[in-house]
Amino acid sequence: MAYREGIYGLMAGQKYQRKIRQTVLYAGQDRMSMPDRLDLGEIQVAYRLVDIREFDADAFLRSGQPGDLALALLAGGGVERLREIIEKASRLEGRDRERVLVQLLWLSGLRRLSGPLTMEMKSMGIAKYVDDHPFLREIRADALAKGRAEGRVEGEAAGRVEGEAKGKVALLYNLLDAKFGPVPKWARTRVEHATSEQVESWAKKVLTAETLEETLGKR
Repeated sequence: MAYREGIYGLMAGQKYQRKIRQTVLYAGQDRMSMPDRLDLGEIQVAYRLVDIREFDADAFLRSGQPGDLALALLAGGGVERLREIIEKASRLEGRDRERVLVQLLWLSGLRRLSGPLTMEMKSMGIAKYVDDHPFLREIRADALAKGRAEGRVEGEAAGRVEGEAKGKVALLYNLLDAKFGPVPKWARTRVEHATSEQVESWAKKVLTAETLEETLGKR
């Protein structure tokens, strides 16, 4: 992105023959982590990074501009005002209504709201308008498919993490039982409330510890 901003800045500077100040508006779901500058020695590129959630959704909702309804969804507090945003979009007319619904359907994926958006549309009777419109119907299907795919990936990742954690705990129990005999209730309670790092540390201690208390700490 830093290289792209450098290219954009040079092109704009060449066209308008004036100083350029660039701002990148970030609309993603995850925490903003990209660089805001590029150092190539004598060539320097710098620009301002702004997360759209720094803006209040209410400002977009009050602007009176149809396109700002879609931006309100991404802004701070927009997720909580999903129904209000859809209601305002539904009251638009003609091309404005269609355009904003397209934008909402596309952008809902950035906040993992494709499913909730569709449910709200159904409850308000807007879903029929979308179903009767081939282009909107196709966009909604794409957004929902993407949302389901992201959900599967997140679910699989969470499942792997949970499975690894359970495996570490089971291994620790086996080690404790083999060295010190049946694991008492107080020790099981401590293990069940331990972090993954603690479980790993205790599993290593078992190898050299002389007692259960020396491994897990005093009861």
